[in-house]
Amino acid sequence: MFQRLGIHHLAPIVMLAGLLAMASPVLAVGWETLAFEQLSFIHPDPDNDVLQSAYGQCVVEYGKDPEFGYLNVAAMIPGLSFEPVWIVRNMPLADIGYGPPVETCSYRFPLTSLGIEDGMPVPMIEYGYTVTPEGYDDVEGELFAATTPLMNTAPVQQVDHDRRDGLGGWFFDQPKEGEPWTHWYPPFGTFWGSGIDTWIGCYMPNVPLNDNTDEMDDSACAPASCANSLAWLDSQHPEIDVPDNQRQLLKELSTLMNRARGEGASAETMARAKLDFIEAHNLPIHVKIQNWHSDGDISSSSGQSTATDTDGPGKKWPTPGWLKSEASLGEDVEMCVGYWYKDAAGNWHRNGGHAIVLSGSGTHRGTDWVTWKHDAEQSTSGGLEQGFGRLVDTGDGWIITGMGGSFTPKGASAPVRVEAYLESVVSESYDPSVTGPSSSDGFGDYCDYITRTIAPGKHLAIEFPTVEGRSMDVTVCQLDRDQNPPTQRSLFRWTNNSGKTRSLHNPTDIPITVKIHNDDMDGEIGWFGLYIPYMVNLQYTDKSLVSPDPSNFELTGGFSLGGNDGYCEFGPAVAPTVWVDYTPEMLLDTVPSSLGAPGGTFELWLQCQIPMWNGYWEHLGLVVDVLDVVAPGDLFVESPSNGFVDVIPIVATGRYKLLLGDFMQAPDFQLRLEAQAGLEIVFDAIGVPTVV
Repeated sequence: MFQRLGIHHLAPIVMLAGLLAMASPVLAVGWETLAFEQLSFIHPDPDNDVLQSAYGQCVVEYGKDPEFGYLNVAAMIPGLSFEPVWIVRNMPLADIGYGPPVETCSYRFPLTSLGIEDGMPVPMIEYGYTVTPEGYDDVEGELFAATTPLMNTAPVQQVDHDRRDGLGGWFFDQPKEGEPWTHWYPPFGTFWGSGIDTWIGCYMPNVPLNDNTDEMDDSACAPASCANSLAWLDSQHPEIDVPDNQRQLLKELSTLMNRARGEGASAETMARAKLDFIEAHNLPIHVKIQNWHSDGDISSSSGQSTATDTDGPGKKWPTPGWLKSEASLGEDVEMCVGYWYKDAAGNWHRNGGHAIVLSGSGTHRGTDWVTWKHDAEQSTSGGLEQGFGRLVDTGDGWIITGMGGSFTPKGASAPVRVEAYLESVVSESYDPSVTGPSSSDGFGDYCDYITRTIAPGKHLAIEFPTVEGRSMDVTVCQLDRDQNPPTQRSLFRWTNNSGKTRSLHNPTDIPITVKIHNDDMDGEIGWFGLYIPYMVNLQYTDKSLVSPDPSNFELTGGFSLGGNDGYCEFGPAVAPTVWVDYTPEMLLDTVPSSLGAPGGTFELWLQCQIPMWNGYWEHLGLVVDVLDVVAPGDLFVESPSNGFVDVIPIVATGRYKLLLGDFMQAPDFQLRLEAQAGLEIVFDAIGVPTVV
């Protein structure tokens, strides 16, 4: 009855780690082992755990023959099931032309078909198998399951599947519709169209995650999948040069995603982190994305490059056709899934997500399938194990059938089934037209800024033009990625920059992103006139070529907080009255983001110690960029040191300016802003420029 095409022996069932240790170059080709597992789903909150779930997994290690084939397994459990059922359905075993000579692939199946419910331990499985050059259709498969003698018996291992996944827990703008998918095996079409489109297999590298040895490995699937795919792309193209150490690659990408321990990243954050990494290392890589959670291209932090949204305007599910097309063209591809379930009241919930890297794709009788690698389940740096599942259109999005699980909601009497919906696909390709950020950039107004990401150990040199009579003051801030969203920490204040070259050094082993804020107001024709923009040249250099310039804040006057970018960079309003001391090393989130909100800040004091009095402090102005007006009213402005008092009526977003008058020599500067007459606003930037 068996067609032994590529399977020559079924060894007794042992632990997968043991299997990998036993496999040797001599025994690899033509030697295989099947193992069965019952999964327990371990969640961050033990109340959500599902122990000894109704999910089973078949793990097959195979040495590949010259022929491609499909593995099928029929099984039953004595005393619980009374007729064989199909538990492994047409799992592709790639031929020896793809990847290393030994690979391991896992296939998840329902134990309910064998009479097992959640919480019931599985004792033994009786099974039979076959490998065929062409996969079975539904009728042939049912005949196989009904007639194949179950000549093998195996114990079932109990395996914990840790669900500390790494994609952010965002939610859809609108509730999902339809019912949870209930068909483990979607029916195949009546046409063939079978075969492999792409197979990377175990050539796809991995960095094994273990939060017992590195706490940042907790929920690190997003940077891990990005690191794996970039390392693979690097191996395919000599023009691409990423760090050879995958741990270093993982660390850099994790930092650019603003990850804290136990926190993941959204697909948008993944794409932006890749763009920042590509810019910092000047790599010829083009990033593309299809993503339900965003609409349109995604920009890098600098705005100098974009991840192309390939599915056009509007939020749309990623399509298997595009996913497979990208992979077949030699791109590296990451898939991001969201775990969704319905509660007893019929409401949809999202229970986190996961990022995986595609290692293979194909079609069987019109049904698309994929294989993938995810590092939490890889025990070695070689990373032999892959998952296998089918892409199924539920009418409300695509699911991957081999990635579902179980979850016990709070207060629920029984676990619910969780489906893995394909929410995003991120793809990268070698593209020689990608040449890195522009070597020149401009300041179009006061409080504008330029953003760049500097690779570890590199310098960024900033060359200012020579313009007589302009100070070209700037404040340099670094994104503090220990917080999410990141805030900014001031590093340097440079003044009198006309004709000079300033340099920034990154002495760390991770990329840093800097924002160069324009504090120059003397380019404006009159206080309320037209601003004259200016350009600077920017050049990445090796650290041996230049030395970083120290701040010369003592030679300047005034200061600026935040940038005019349409994004609030400040922190929460935490008290009715807040004092902010400006120093060149301050964090921007110490400034409250709003004034006048109920329970928030109504009075903001800005204070700056003047390190060395000079004429720039004698004539100052005030610039307030308002991002949002929740309620119109008056902004009261007071400068106690010179007796200045004024009121700015604020009714709309935009820039508001005042001349603060003359100041006498003093050791410090103070300014009070107060919301009056019902005013409630959100700040975008606050500046106190010199108007000398």
